[in-house]
Amino acid sequence: RMDWMRDVADSAERDLRFACHAEEVISSWSTVYAAAGAEISKLADLDGRRVALLAGSVQRRVFENMAAGFGYEVSIVEADSYLDAFALTAAGGADAVISNYLFGNYFYQDFGLERTSVVFNPVSLHYATAEGMNADLLVAIDRNLVRMKASAGSAYYKVLGTWMDRPPRPVVPRYLRLALGVIGLL
Repeated sequence: RMDWMRDVADSAERDLRFACHAEEVISSWSTVYAAAGAEISKLADLDGRRVALLAGSVQRRVFENMAAGFGYEVSIVEADSYLDAFALTAAGGADAVISNYLFGNYFYQDFGLERTSVVFNPVSLHYATAEGMNADLLVAIDRNLVRMKASAGSAYYKVLGTWMDRPPRPVVPRYLRLALGVIGLL
């Protein structure tokens, strides 16, 4: 039995199984992240490529329909988690990976991937519970989300800020690292 799920995007299939609160937690969209040097800047660049996607995800269904609608042939490589999908792409098992921008923008640099300009499928994210369960908690979530969104310094904005883009890592050239190491500064 499932009590709660987070980051749930609406779909007709999910509406039959889950109950969600009304107030959006956050808007999200899908973004394509590419292996270094893959040169992917538009949807057409994925034609003939391998794309890693989370098994059973909304992104997979929407992407497959979109690619088929344009006549693109894309090989889908399923992964059990976003981390697995990013690792698979970094290891050469896929040319690109698709995830929600919140996860992707936070982790793509850790895997040596490039963020592309290919975005699609805007969705509203909610918490979900089994249909007919926890109605009182869903009401409480709505009430608290509305209150927190109205206050700039609330826990909502503090937590949200931790998941925004990380600042770029400074790159120190090898010769400079060596020189700094020799004089004891590194």
